[in-house]
Amino acid sequence: METILKILPFTALDDAAQWLAFGLNLVYVILAGRGNAWCWFFGFFGTIFQFVVCVDAELKSDAALQVYYALSAVYGWFSWQERKEDGSPLDIVRSPLSMHLKIGLLGALVAIPLGLYWQSAAFRFEDAFLAVFSIITTFLTARKVLESWLYWLVIDFSYALIYFSRDKFLLGILSLIYFVFSIRGFLLWRKSMKTSLVIGH
Repeated sequence: METILKILPFTALDDAAQWLAFGLNLVYVILAGRGNAWCWFFGFFGTIFQFVVCVDAELKSDAALQVYYALSAVYGWFSWQERKEDGSPLDIVRSPLSMHLKIGLLGALVAIPLGLYWQSAAFRFEDAFLAVFSIITTFLTARKVLESWLYWLVIDFSYALIYFSRDKFLLGILSLIYFVFSIRGFLLWRKSMKTSLVIGH
């Protein structure tokens, strides 16, 4: 067993945390793509273990992001329990380009100061931008905005590169799995849309 552990590309210290984060978050993204509210339950506990891993990797913005994820999982659970007047679940909606331009500007205005603040963090600006846009995108997912999956495509692939560079191979692989499931989630949500509702101004 010791020989096997030495071969594995991660330390024994964060071994359990990585595996738990990997498994729980994998279940989260599978259920989220299906529009199953139980995704938030698994996501909540997955973020707790991912927080431990991010602290060990000195990804400070990402670690802070996991705290937000835990809180947003609670919000997402209740948000997905909402029903329309006829008792049916909330619709998946589209958002206009103008809304995404505002999101981009807002995200940059928050991420740049955050990157300047975390001077000792690894990949401080990249980590800051990804953390800020992950916060925004999680809210969009909780509100069932179709384009949230497109944001996740960029975020997940970028995080995969960072995790691999910090020797957090399980989280890197998980991010690549997220990337694939983001494509699947986008296609499933688009297919299940009953109407082309537009939110935002």
